Amino acid sequence: MVVLHGCTQSADDYLAHSGWRELADRDGFVLVLPQQKIANNLNRCFNWFEENDIRRGSVDAADRRTAWIPRGYSSPGCPPVGP
Repeated sequence: MVVLHGCTQSADDYLAHSGWRELADRDGFVLVLPQQKIANNLNRCFNWFEENDIRRGSVDAADRRTAWIPRGYSSPGCPPVGP
């Protein structure tokens, strides 16, 4: 399950207070929580609300698709990332 934090939050804070960890443990699914970079948005909002931000090849869209996926799957018990 991919879970995105809100503006001004961090992925760690959101995970600690949201209840997602308990649900994942109980129901046996993997969580991936990407962290937005301040360089992409000063408030750490994910930029999906403006067309320029979601266009293929934009920095934020590329970061969301690729930067955090290998880290999410490198945890013990997670399947390896395929090509």
